[in-house]
Amino acid sequence: MYKGRIFLLVCALVFSALPASAGSENPEPLTFDQGDSVASAAVAAAQIMEPNFQVETVFSGLNLPTVVRFSPDGRVFVAEKGGTVKVFDSLTDPTPTTAVDLSTEVYAYWDRGLLGMALHPNFPTTPYIYLLYTLDTHPYNDACPTPPGANTDGCMANGKLVKVQVNPDNTSGSPVALITGMWCQQFPSHSIGTVEFGPEGALYVSGGDGASFTVVDYGQLGGTLSGTPTPQNPCGDPVNEGGALRSQDSRTSGDPLSFHGTVLRINPDTGAAWAGNPLAGGDSSDDAILANGLRNPFRMAVAPDGDVFVGDVGWNTWEEINKIPSGAFRNFGWPCYEGSAPQSGYDAANLPICETIYGSPGTVTAPLFTYRHGVSLQACPEAPGSISAITGLAFYPGGNYPATYDGALFFADYSRACVWVMFPGTGGDPNPANILRFINEEPSVGLYAGPGGDIFSIDHLGGRVRRFTYIGATNNPPIAVASASPQIGPVPLTVTFSSAGSSDPDGDPLTYAWDLDGDGAYDDAFVANPTYTYTTAGSYSTRLQLSDGRGGIATTDPIIIQATAGGNAPPVATIISPASTLTWAVGQTINLEATATDESTNLTYTWTVTIVHCSQTTPDDCHLHVETTFSGPTATYVTPDHDYPSRLRFDLTVTDPAGLSDTESVEIYARSAVLSVATVPAGLQVVIGSAVATSLTVIVNSQQTISAVTPQTLRRTTYVFRTWQDGNTNATRIVTVPSNVTYTATFNAVPTAKLTASPRSGEPGATINYTATATDADGTYTIAWDTDNDGQFDDGSGTTRSITYPTAGTYVVKIQVTDNWGATVVATSTVTIRPPRGG
Repeated sequence: MYKGRIFLLVCALVFSALPASAGSENPEPLTFDQGDSVASAAVAAAQIMEPNFQVETVFSGLNLPTVVRFSPDGRVFVAEKGGTVKVFDSLTDPTPTTAVDLSTEVYAYWDRGLLGMALHPNFPTTPYIYLLYTLDTHPYNDACPTPPGANTDGCMANGKLVKVQVNPDNTSGSPVALITGMWCQQFPSHSIGTVEFGPEGALYVSGGDGASFTVVDYGQLGGTLSGTPTPQNPCGDPVNEGGALRSQDSRTSGDPLSFHGTVLRINPDTGAAWAGNPLAGGDSSDDAILANGLRNPFRMAVAPDGDVFVGDVGWNTWEEINKIPSGAFRNFGWPCYEGSAPQSGYDAANLPICETIYGSPGTVTAPLFTYRHGVSLQACPEAPGSISAITGLAFYPGGNYPATYDGALFFADYSRACVWVMFPGTGGDPNPANILRFINEEPSVGLYAGPGGDIFSIDHLGGRVRRFTYIGATNNPPIAVASASPQIGPVPLTVTFSSAGSSDPDGDPLTYAWDLDGDGAYDDAFVANPTYTYTTAGSYSTRLQLSDGRGGIATTDPIIIQATAGGNAPPVATIISPASTLTWAVGQTINLEATATDESTNLTYTWTVTIVHCSQTTPDDCHLHVETTFSGPTATYVTPDHDYPSRLRFDLTVTDPAGLSDTESVEIYARSAVLSVATVPAGLQVVIGSAVATSLTVIVNSQQTISAVTPQTLRRTTYVFRTWQDGNTNATRIVTVPSNVTYTATFNAVPTAKLTASPRSGEPGATINYTATATDADGTYTIAWDTDNDGQFDDGSGTTRSITYPTAGTYVVKIQVTDNWGATVVATSTVTIRPPRGG
């Protein structure tokens, strides 16, 4: 169990060479540690990057950045999840201006928020930026109370695309809505995604399905908790057409069209469909849609020739890169397909939309490239068993990188913290057979081409914009290490900084530059081990930047210096509840209680609740979902439903009026239960969640979908689902798992039928003798006849019939065998009565 106070005192940025390969104020972060011992140390995990490249931090101190864009006039635009757009005058400007603030209507909860931004291709001459965000329709103020519960009934939201004029002085006009109300979202992920411009000037827009990511969701969810504001089927979809099936909405009629799980191509001036879109004509409501059948198309990239490459975040099995040829329409199959195969959970639910797709070859386009969860891709991660989420795509346009990178597609996975490069093949398209791991330990939520063609990456949780630069075939970047002592004390506070441990792998002489006043500029000292005196009380974020004189640069993570005044010291925070010994189940109310000692009584308490979600096969492979925040010394929190193994981390930060703070953390672990399934007869298939399985370890009181696959064949016998052991007759159902439990599905063997005719032909007046045979492996059966081929089995029973045919023609006789559980099978016999010879 984890409990502790964290102060960052020693920082390092480390690179090692990878051999070349063939081939609101406090919004929660996307899903996709701080505080008091001078002896403590923190060292960044070692990164492995392609030789002759380096990664450098360009901007830091951002509040959950999501997108970076570059203007020809040198300005750099950064979108933040809470709804603000910051503008830097240049890549070296440490102090941005807030140009746009939409935080009052942006719903920045879980995976929702301001996620997409693009600049008009003629910016700043055409001075518009385009923003795509989750719209807080209630509003919930960047939270989701229980009820309705984020993953229970769901806090409802929608999506909105606006354009905003940004002037040369970084002031902005009022947002102009282009699309709104087309992305009804029940659950806190799979929200909207990306906006990108194509070479023809069209604006491309992506959005997710807004459905549950814990169970099979076809619109049946909602309305379960007492007092919930979210009813069942809150988006008002037709039966079996809601939830994830909204990604196939353009295939159905009779209800208003939505833009879930789609990529749109629109006119950036009006928001209307781009002229010449492939679905133009007929029903105009779908004219804007370029692709559908996507789950969470969080990021996409448009190639120079107009082809669109979409990264679709998968459920529990596959991540996809999908290609939309320029100007063409594509259906990528979600939720009926994940990767190139039917999605087991939705397949087992026998949903009419999916069954129609399965029976219509050619309807769905397979992905260009997939990679499987739990399987390492080009040694990233090095250990198998990882969870995955594809979260960035960018084409390298040419520039300072070697020519082999020209036209290559970079793609990132936030959960794996990896970035790869897919090199172009014959014809220039990215070639899935030629992929190289570019860098690890780089959790990115977006990749973007910038000045010099360099690829820039968004470090969401770290609040940074990062840049991948090429430094030459014979150079390796330096290794930067910094420490400081003391880190806390009264003003005037003299601090000694040290670069001990820093080095250059090539032995190059190093140049030192320090940011000691926390303004983001490395202009306060230029020696290896400076001293600096702080005369004004406050908290200062300090860094060391090293240069090897040949383009190699390395920067440390920040060291926080707290200078106090009047004998003031940072508060000491204590978490009273929850205790680290507490374990939790889904839906459990946890009381948060804290206290702090400080000279001031005017303290600010901030709680951050984070889900630490790990791989079942590799327990140390974890990623973070910041779930919610609270203010004050006390609060109540209702635990969410999430995959096992997950634990909850509560970070409490107490801040005094001078800005001095202390953070204490506690982690509590979930109680687990095993959901098992069995079948009668044994050996038949049941889907748990998203895959065929016999058991699944879940968090106590978790909800899970179980689906008895029906029909299915075992040892040449076809079986159909009959009932669960508790009498429930729904083949697909959602169950709550309070403890170890087994659900048994009983199946019925479908009877067999055979109908023979003797003889099979003759002349008028011939008598044909029909014999029906049938078997049933687990019961009794009856036989009914249709001898006049009217479609009704009302011509008697029994096993034989003799029929005399007076005239020539073709005659069809059928039998229907029905067993004692209502399963039926039909057999047919066709005979020919020829005209008489010489007649």
